[in-house]
Amino acid sequence: MRRILAATIVVGAFALFIALAVMTTLRAEAKLPTNSASLLDMGNLTQLRVALVTTGGQVLSRIPNANGVLIQDRRGTIRRVLFGARTVFLWHHTHDRDVLVGADAAEIGAHLSISGLSRPDAFLAFKVRIQPHHRAVGGIIVGIAGAGTASELLSLSSKRGAISAVRLMPGAAVTLNGRPFARPLVTGLRITTAAVKDPLLPGIMRADSVKVLQPTKAQRVGGLIRTIDTIRDRITIYSKTQNRTYTIEVVQTTKITLSKWKAGYADMVPGDHLTVSGTPDLANTSIGPNPIIAKTIKISSPTFGGTITAIAPAPSGGAVLTVRARRNHMLRIDVPGQTPVLYGTQAAHVPDLFVGAKISVRGTRLGKFEEQATSIRVYPHLHTVGGAIVALLPGLIRITSSTDGSTIIIHTTPDTKYYSNGHATTAAAVKVGLHARIYGYDALRGEQKNIPSLIARRVSLIIRTHTTHSTKKKKATPTKAARPPATATPRAG
Repeated sequence: MRRILAATIVVGAFALFIALAVMTTLRAEAKLPTNSASLLDMGNLTQLRVALVTTGGQVLSRIPNANGVLIQDRRGTIRRVLFGARTVFLWHHTHDRDVLVGADAAEIGAHLSISGLSRPDAFLAFKVRIQPHHRAVGGIIVGIAGAGTASELLSLSSKRGAISAVRLMPGAAVTLNGRPFARPLVTGLRITTAAVKDPLLPGIMRADSVKVLQPTKAQRVGGLIRTIDTIRDRITIYSKTQNRTYTIEVVQTTKITLSKWKAGYADMVPGDHLTVSGTPDLANTSIGPNPIIAKTIKISSPTFGGTITAIAPAPSGGAVLTVRARRNHMLRIDVPGQTPVLYGTQAAHVPDLFVGAKISVRGTRLGKFEEQATSIRVYPHLHTVGGAIVALLPGLIRITSSTDGSTIIIHTTPDTKYYSNGHATTAAAVKVGLHARIYGYDALRGEQKNIPSLIARRVSLIIRTHTTHSTKKKKATPTKAARPPATATPRAG
């Protein structure tokens, strides 16, 4: 019984103390003026036995015709908060000290931590700590001021053309696809930031994180292969039109083709032209200039022509040619026996082809580097011979070589050009006994296989002009007669 009585007395005393405290607070609040501007003019609050309370929430809106806002706490309760003339506003942001600001910093969306007095109709704020509202600000970087400094300022252009000024905070994280961005920000990049309004500089946003957006639109570039790295799966190409070098990243999904055939590294050599379609890899700029993750790579088809390196016989008088192309590709040319061959201006046949001849081929494509010829043109080697003209026939000139005295037959065509001492002339100027220098190519060996023949492109005649000097008789100059020695004339005495 004693224990129960003691407990009852303790509980009753505590309830009486709480009741007295509530009554004192209500009386003190009843003495407070309704004008919040005079809150701090009432004297010492401790004398009124009034305790400051705290609250907080997100700003929903401004109160019309009043200096205050509506906030909503985590439980969803909405409260009216009134600001006085002496209310202190502190603006707080990550990595920043509290900054003394004005009431305008309590913008919609910001979170307020408030210390003040609670009234039935409103909360009277003494001290307000503002955590600013973060908003997404992004666009294409069109300008950078103070790059690399603590006050780096970016000018962003949105899709609608609006310009925003965003100042990067010291140590701001710059990422791409969740990974650190390896290079400095440059104009032309599209970014998005979580930014807040700068309380001291109107119109400026503060950002402590930047996300570089990966371009989703495919980019198409073309150029000549500079290097091929089969270990790292990278190809470097140079675009002459853009004067730019690209690093092509070959991944598992990259499709490489040559014409309509599937291709790979073995089908390309430095100097080949590639057409690449892919997306820029802005996160790996350290691997090389302008990296692109390739989606498709098209190797330009080689020109079917080059130097014959080997000739293998084929049925029905045909042949299989091995040709080294311009970029050192080895080509296979299947030549049927009846394939027309043009040797310079002469009609030839398949057996007239020889190793070392330079050819161009037209035909049907059989593979990446194989073709069946329908016609072949041979570009013979051009050189110059010289000698004295010893005989003339229609379309033929026989000369004796000035080097070894051998006989060379020169074939002339309607396209042959003639020159005499460097001046253009006609075929009529060609005479036996003149010295000629002929520029052309070796003709196919005919019946006279032992006599070399040349198809002339240019015949240059060398005519020496001899000047005759007339010998004139010199006139004999008359010799003067010797004078007799002078004799002394006697003087008169």
